[in-house]
Amino acid sequence: MDYGNTGDMRLFAVMNFYYIDYLCRPITIAVVIFLFWWRLANEMYIYGSKKQKKTGLWINRKLNSKFGIDIELGAVKRGN
Repeated sequence: MDYGNTGDMRLFAVMNFYYIDYLCRPITIAVVIFLFWWRLANEMYIYGSKKQKKTGLWINRKLNSKFGIDIELGAVKRGN
């Protein structure tokens, strides 16, 4: 592609930024969604009652089937 004038170069730069932004956005949203639900399930599993622990395990199974990331509950515990 010939960038004889600066207008074409700016258009190319804007197009590249758009494609990079478009490709990166779904990954970021998916990571945020996964982390939100995994942290909720982990807190329920560590500190919750028996029913909350069961619900935490259920959420973790759903996350594993949807995202394919298997992080065990109780692997990260805050505090002492």
